[in-house]
Amino acid sequence: DENLNKININTAKRSLLMCLIPEARDICGEKFARDDQERHKNKENRSDTGDIPSILKDMMCYEPEKDGSKKDQWFSKKSDVFNIKVSASSEGEDRILHLVIQRKVPSKESKQKYDPDESAYRLLYWRMM
Repeated sequence: DENLNKININTAKRSLLMCLIPEARDICGEKFARDDQERHKNKENRSDTGDIPSILKDMMCYEPEKDGSKKDQWFSKKSDVFNIKVSASSEGEDRILHLVIQRKVPSKESKQKYDPDESAYRLLYWRMM
């Protein structure tokens, strides 16, 4: 899967992106922060502006040709791992259930017929607090 083990450009925290792409912090930090806040206010995804290399260049001043790295390959526009927190009260006691799950996407061959083992979620972590 092309999204496996990649960082979702839309949901990554700005602080993480600024650590991974120092140009976003150093060269165009104010522009990046302002644009990101505007996108959040308008409920837009970062990826609405184009493909990953264009996003990194336009938003974060990243130019791969200068350092020869391929940081654009670290990112995707989708996630296959999700962090879920559920709060509930039972018998006067508040509880929080924290889950991390991974979506299992069926292979193209198995899309011909439904197989519940092929399209499911895998529990990676859980904790009751």
